[in-house]
Amino acid sequence: MLRSFSRSDSACISRRDSSMSSSSLPSPALSEPPDTSAPFVAVLVNLCVDRVENLPLEVAELHLILRVSGETRTLYSSQKLEGEEDDINDKVSLIVDDIGRSLTFEVIGKNKWRKDNVVDRGTIELAQCRLFKWQELSLVMEHVSIACSIQVHPITASQKEEFCKRWGSSGVRVEHGRSIGKANTAECSIINIVLIKGYNIGDPNEPPDAAVKFKLGTEKYKSKVITKSIEPEWGESFEMRLPKGVEVMEMQVVCRRKKNLISAGELHLSGIPRDKAIRQEVVLGPKSSLDIIVSVPAGLTNSSVLANVAPAYDTRFSLLNTFRAIPEVGELVVKIIRADNVEAMDLGGKSDPFAILRMGNLRVRTHTHYATLFPEWNRLFVLPVEDIHAVIDVSLFDEDSTGKADFLGRVSVPLLEIQGWERRWFTLKDRKLLKPAKGRVLLEMRLQYNMVRAVIRTFTPREKEYLMVTPKFKPSVLKASVNEIRRFGSSFTPIFQRIDDVMRWKKKSVSFLSMLIFIFIILYIEIFHLPMFLIALILNLSWNAWVSTKEGPATPPPTPKDNDSNSSILSISDTLLEVQETLAFITLLIQRFRNASDMTSPWLTCLAIFVLSAATVLLYLVPLRYLVLAWGINKFTKRLRKPPNFVDNNELLDFLSRVPSDRQLKEWSEITPAESFTNQPKKSVDSKL
Repeated sequence: MLRSFSRSDSACISRRDSSMSSSSLPSPALSEPPDTSAPFVAVLVNLCVDRVENLPLEVAELHLILRVSGETRTLYSSQKLEGEEDDINDKVSLIVDDIGRSLTFEVIGKNKWRKDNVVDRGTIELAQCRLFKWQELSLVMEHVSIACSIQVHPITASQKEEFCKRWGSSGVRVEHGRSIGKANTAECSIINIVLIKGYNIGDPNEPPDAAVKFKLGTEKYKSKVITKSIEPEWGESFEMRLPKGVEVMEMQVVCRRKKNLISAGELHLSGIPRDKAIRQEVVLGPKSSLDIIVSVPAGLTNSSVLANVAPAYDTRFSLLNTFRAIPEVGELVVKIIRADNVEAMDLGGKSDPFAILRMGNLRVRTHTHYATLFPEWNRLFVLPVEDIHAVIDVSLFDEDSTGKADFLGRVSVPLLEIQGWERRWFTLKDRKLLKPAKGRVLLEMRLQYNMVRAVIRTFTPREKEYLMVTPKFKPSVLKASVNEIRRFGSSFTPIFQRIDDVMRWKKKSVSFLSMLIFIFIILYIEIFHLPMFLIALILNLSWNAWVSTKEGPATPPPTPKDNDSNSSILSISDTLLEVQETLAFITLLIQRFRNASDMTSPWLTCLAIFVLSAATVLLYLVPLRYLVLAWGINKFTKRLRKPPNFVDNNELLDFLSRVPSDRQLKEWSEITPAESFTNQPKKSVDSKL
């Protein structure tokens, strides 16, 4: 039966305005009417097909198709419909040359002769749709009902040409099986989840191919599969929308090979603090559990109120409470207020920006502002700090209905550079943090931490970052590491040459004086003089670095460019990757040792001086043999005193791992307004990153 879309036919169609923004779909739709001076030649129809109900079970291979009245070509065809009800979640954008035409939906199935047969049909009159705004429709046909949303937007000839250029000469774009963007508005809560690791999953004698299924109301997500492991490490980040009234997240660990349920558990979100990234262990059974990080945002109203108030200092981090909670080093309060003049990524010259804040394994996200280049989030986040040498990374993306996001820019700020509670503009950079990008972001941040806990944490291993990208072999990285080692080795050439000249007695007076100095040092040197010598060396290098800074900033080394033409090297990439990682590790040690000595990081340099001074006093008061004895007993008994799964550490390497490398210093450096913006090529990345 054919029914037309009209306001009088209330039994067939119920319609109401939706708060869905017009730019949640890839369209040039704007929230305000366009310039009327440009003549409209067509209309752009954005259509979201949500759900199909009352499907006949006796008909095989059902599909939903869409046509424009007066045309025979099929503009859209859904995937195969199954069951009495089916969630489609497809999006269609198409150009119609006449607003007086209608959209015709047909449910097609196979008859007993395996030929296509129209099961049901219905139409929507475009002329009766309200312009520019989204409307939710319930189209009731003879038997089948379709829940959908529609937006009709008049466009000019230039906009039509741009649409066809991007998405085909037919003027149609179809996206199958995606979640609709209308739920991702400012009022929607988006939970950020990092799935880290599982413990005691399955039978140890037959390790499973484990994957985790998450369910939050009607939202579902399935992780990747880790093969044959009872302690699988996923290191996977994703987002789920939090429906109203839902407070329990269900989790199931399933085995792909046997297609059976291994274990299940629940996480009650009501007990998790809002706007705070919390690490949770979800118990799945008597022994098995999941290690995850969850961030549940507060409501928009609460965050807007908090964003206008500077939080008071937390007494938990005072020196008087140092030994009450050693792992809690500090707390970072971040207000992401707004961004200015970000890059336009949509067809209508606008973007749908949102921001992702990352610090180690912690990840939180703002809501999306649609159709604007000047988004104002006004959100406040509280992130627990376990290492004050971490970096807060703020990345801006443009939301896309395809499930991916276009990169807009990012900023990285070391926590130790955060001073007080100040509002500051940061210029956006490209993905590698080496060149400026278009736009800037306004942040307010404050770091509060306990000094004693921070010092203790500095000499312990860094927390493993589970969201890091797997390293790949790059000839440019290998070449840069080799050159850095060569430059470091060449700096010792003059010293070795002078020693050789002294040994050869080329200048007898210099050689004789050097021999007397050597005899004096051997006769009168003490072990406690060594830290004093290192302190003097650090102060000398710091003084030289300060003098060179006053004279003028040092020219940063040139950034190596990738050379993918070395096919002979790439053919043995697996072997050279190990060499590259080794050389890169040595290079980082060299750079960090140098930067720890020249006040590049004043906090760490002062800490090194303090530790060396304490070592001087200790070596002076305690005989060396007792110190060596204590050190040996500590190394021999450590395995007996520590738990079986403890991580052995090297205090010196752990300290140096906190010192920034040359590349990190370049990434964290401020970009002056005098530098011209460089338009970077647009790349699509998964918004889950």
